[in-house]
Parts: sequence; C-alpha cells; structure tokens
Amino acid sequence: MSSWVRGFIAVALGTALVMATPHGAQAQSEPGVWHLQQDPDPRLSTDPAAVYLAGDSLTFDAWAYAGLDRRIERQGWRLSGYEVHAGMEVAELVPRLRPVIDAVPQTVVIALGTNDLVFDVSVRDFRSSVRKLLRLLGERRVIWIGLHRPAGMDIADRTRRFNRTIRREVNARPQARFARWSQVLVRNPSWIREEDPFGIHLSKSGSKGFGSLMIRQLRKLPDLPMSRVTNG
Repeated sequence: MSSWVRGFIAVALGTALVMATPHGAQAQSEPGVWHLQQDPDPRLSTDPAAVYLAGDSLTFDAWAYAGLDRRIERQGWRLSGYEVHAGMEVAELVPRLRPVIDAVPQTVVIALGTNDLVFDVSVRDFRSSVRKLLRLLGERRVIWIGLHRPAGMDIADRTRRFNRTIRREVNARPQARFARWSQVLVRNPSWIREEDPFGIHLSKSGSKGFGSLMIRQLRKLPDLPMSRVTNG
C-alpha cells in the first residue's frame, strides 16, 4: 500500500485534520496527506538539549491542535528536526533518517506504530522494522510512545502484541524508554474523537494529553543514561 494511500485512509478514518502551518515547519499538503518535515540540524547533533521527533497523524494533531513544538521548546528543549507524516509506518522512517543520521541529536522521541497496527503489517515485519530503527539510532536516548487499541476495531490482541514488541525491543536498551499511552487513554476515554468510528484519532483535549505524555517523558530523561552517540 503506497504512502499516499495510507495517508488518505488515515485521515479519512479520523475525518479531516486541522489545517495549520506550524511555526518553522515545512508543511506539505496533498489530498489526504499532512507532512511536517525538517532535517536534523547538524549543529545540534551533540547538544544535550536537542531532540528529534518522529510521528504520524496523532503527532500532527498534537502539533496543530495543541502547539506541541512550542510546548517542547518551553521546557528548554531545542527541536533539531522532525518527521511527522500522516500514514507513516515505522519502516518508512529508516530510509528517511539514514542519510542524515550523523545529524540526529542524542535524544529522539518516536510516536509511530499505529499505521502498522491498523493496516496489514505482520507482527514479524513490525518487529524487524522496530529493530532496524533502534539499531540505526545507536546509543541515542529514545522515548517510544506506545499504541492504544482503536475502540472501534476488533484488534485488542493485535494491539497487545504490537505494544509488547515495542516494549521488549526498547527495554533491551538501557538508554531507551517505552511510554504507556494506552493506560493514559483508558483513564481518559473522552479523548478519542467522537466522529471517528474507528476510535483512532484524538480530540483537541486528547491531542493535548498526547503531547503532555511526551513532555512528561522528556522531563524524566535525567533518569536515562546519555552515552556518547554512536550510529548503528
């Protein structure tokens, strides 16, 4: 399935995303595709306050609805670069990062896996993609935001398997952390967008909550070791 088609379906499932051009972002608009992209700044590659962000339409919503970029920077972090693309699967991030991997900073936040979950990616292929991405990131500190079960889809077991896959791969690295987004959402079911029959996309409050989880995890980063960055 092409990236364009995945993006179109992802947006159709949750209705139209908010159309906004975030400050400092390169926003590309095609039918059904919303894409924020900025290559990591090589000048910030060793800056301990720099962070790189990768996500799908849930992250786009948190950016457009709730000013995720500004919230991160208000915490004292510097957004070195980002790849936020509706419909993006984990495997797609690897070739996008590989040419610029030397510029990727020491801290990376990943909020990907939902499109792998709801489309036709096998658990085996998903595990392989997660491993390849983590291997590419080397010794960088990684925060990986977990997945929530789409309330309107009968894939509870599949969601558990995907989350378990991410958690095991992340927990095998002392400098990485898995953030349990599903637990946050269970306590806040109203955060799912009412008009989304599949229960994937978030309301404005949900998008703010999604961003807040990222912020909380960034605040906890002193608990994670920071090694000298080596590329995988």
